Amino acid sequence: MKQLLMVALITLPLGCASTSSVKTPQTAAALKKMPVCKIGQARRCDELCDEGSADSCANLGRMHLGGIKVKRDPVRARALLERACKAKSGLGCHDLAALYLYGAGVKKAPKKALSLLEKSCTLKMGPACTRLGELHQTGKLVKRNIKRAVKLYVQGCRYGSGDGCAQLGMLSTMVKKPDYKRAGKLFARGCELGSSSACTNLGVMYARGVGVKKEAKRAHALYVVACKQGSGRGCNNLAGMYLRGKVVKKDIKLALKLTYRACTLRDEQACATLKAVSDAAKKPKKKSKRRRRRRRRS
Repeated sequence: MKQLLMVALITLPLGCASTSSVKTPQTAAALKKMPVCKIGQARRCDELCDEGSADSCANLGRMHLGGIKVKRDPVRARALLERACKAKSGLGCHDLAALYLYGAGVKKAPKKALSLLEKSCTLKMGPACTRLGELHQTGKLVKRNIKRAVKLYVQGCRYGSGDGCAQLGMLSTMVKKPDYKRAGKLFARGCELGSSSACTNLGVMYARGVGVKKEAKRAHALYVVACKQGSGRGCNNLAGMYLRGKVVKKDIKLALKLTYRACTLRDEQACATLKAVSDAAKKPKKKSKRRRRRRRRS
């Protein structure tokens, strides 16, 4: 779980710092103008955090949490994220919420995590809004509220969360009168923002000609992008194309490699396919009746 948490944190938009106090800029405008270090720039992050760059403090917190170019130190990581959040870093509040939500290095505190996610969303951190939307949609930790979830997804999409756009797109197809054109636009926007699920869903639309003109080559290109970004479903759909060999040249070996990758990315259909192939390979081959008759005659 902790490894998954780190993957989730580090794949968020990059905005890093020392344990010394963070100088909070006097105005929101000053906060926005502050330069932000990149993940891996330990010294630079340390300097910028001291100068008041809250997102740099958050990035250094991430680095200490995962041991990236610095010594792994969950305690220091939490301290840096807390300081970043207090200095109005949506990134810092979001990552701190994840620690309390999953109990990574701290005691699980769902209520505190929700409060931090709310603050992060208010600070226009798209992924935080989307995560809150998912919780309201599923009814986890909070009372199920679809209307609230939709509003949060809208905010998430507006603030640059591709997954927020993807969730809105999915909801557009799940109503009594599905709006596939709107869904297509939302998936396209989500894919541009780096959402693998959005790219996959848009690929499916092009493959089937739903809401958009049927374009198998376009679907293939989207599956390639989705698979590279870590979509198990995208990899599995791509494998199917190479297995059938209609849009692309048939390649059984590549299809199996993609199916295996899809399974490692937790795509249930791909795992079921691999199991079926494995079981079939274990079964002894049955000799045909013709061969038996020939042997008897000889």
